[in-house]
Amino acid sequence: MTWVKGIDVSFSAVTREWCQRRLGEGYRVFVQCAWTGGYANHAGIKAVARANLAAALDAGMAPAVYVNANPWFGAEESLGRAIEAVGQDLFDRLTVVAVDWEISTTTVSQVDALCSLVESRGKKAPVYTARWFAGENTDPRLKARRAWLADYDGDPRIETTVLCGPWGIPDLIGKQYKGTTDIEGVKADLNTFDLEYFSASPAPEEEDMGLSQDDFTRITEIVKANTAEGLVRETGKGAVWSVSNGMRRHIPNPAILNAEGFDWSEIKELSATDMALIPIFDDLVRGIVDAALANVKLNVTAAQIVQLANAIAKATVDLEAERLKA
Repeated sequence: MTWVKGIDVSFSAVTREWCQRRLGEGYRVFVQCAWTGGYANHAGIKAVARANLAAALDAGMAPAVYVNANPWFGAEESLGRAIEAVGQDLFDRLTVVAVDWEISTTTVSQVDALCSLVESRGKKAPVYTARWFAGENTDPRLKARRAWLADYDGDPRIETTVLCGPWGIPDLIGKQYKGTTDIEGVKADLNTFDLEYFSASPAPEEEDMGLSQDDFTRITEIVKANTAEGLVRETGKGAVWSVSNGMRRHIPNPAILNAEGFDWSEIKELSATDMALIPIFDDLVRGIVDAALANVKLNVTAAQIVQLANAIAKATVDLEAERLKA
């Protein structure tokens, strides 16, 4: 855990510059109210929520929103209004959508339903509450989530938090230690947050992201074979080839070799494997190579590189064999 200073706001408007100044003071996390739990005040939230969240993102703060669970509107309605307030595009960029449990008569079932819906959208759903709401409720549905607790003792240290519900200190992702505070005209609550919890999770790794030693060896062979220039021939074979731009062209006799300015002493010998990897310069073969390359995605894996090289090599060898038979 990495504990840092954080801010949460509701109706006040902030700017990118305001957020940058807070960042300079060590405030790393910015949380915006996105739904108060009723329509009476929702217009005020909608007036600032999207712009505030965008300002925090632009300033480089870790963003989040909170949504009030309530006894009047279902989870779909509540989360829908929150997304409406910040916009789907900004909602998609969030890692954390906290569920606020502080409205009288809101049940644990209603809190759980909203948390479950948030989690189904790929977000973390900690519960924001305080001892005067959660009391000693040990419902396992609460314990299944992390907690952000309000405890207005003025002490930012997480270990001094007065606990409630089923949560212990290890379950906390934040402490709201001071209520409404005026910061350059903006009314904000002051918090301590675990920055790691609010940071975006790393993207899952692709199954074939790494290269084995065999992959490296094979790719090295491909590069070596396809960058050979000048005259080459396969070890133990008599046919001589001119290699240019990664393609080989058969030199049928010494007269043509001399006419093109080559010297027999310049011939390099390649293994059968390396020779097979150099495509033969032929219109049909060129078409095969171009078509194969056009169908390979930009994020090719090592296995795909090797597979493509092998397919091209086999096609070129087969075509040349047929040509020589003719």
